[in-house]
Amino acid sequence: MDDFEDKIFNNDPIYMRSLVGKKVELETVENVTHSGIVYVIDPIYKTVVLHSKLQSEVGNETIFVLYHAIKSLKVLSDEIEESYINKFEETQCSSDNGEKKNVLKKMAATYVY
Repeated sequence: MDDFEDKIFNNDPIYMRSLVGKKVELETVENVTHSGIVYVIDPIYKTVVLHSKLQSEVGNETIFVLYHAIKSLKVLSDEIEESYINKFEETQCSSDNGEKKNVLKKMAATYVY
């Protein structure tokens, strides 16, 4: 996978991690624009998961954008949404497997499907 030129993320996992919690706008190759807060970026397959606030509802819309569909990525705000960073750190810092399992269950329960 390293044999191609990555024009979006420059094969830089540190840059990908720095985008978590920031508001971005993604344009796809089909000229569809998605904007939202980056929840996670898979450093291997470069799939981006965005949370977009729904205007008519209280929850978030979760959007998955596969790397091959991304035409451009623009950071709209350098401010980091702290709740996204804290969830990640809670999961990493926990040493007890049972505790990790409970944290992941709570995170999964907060998603709007």
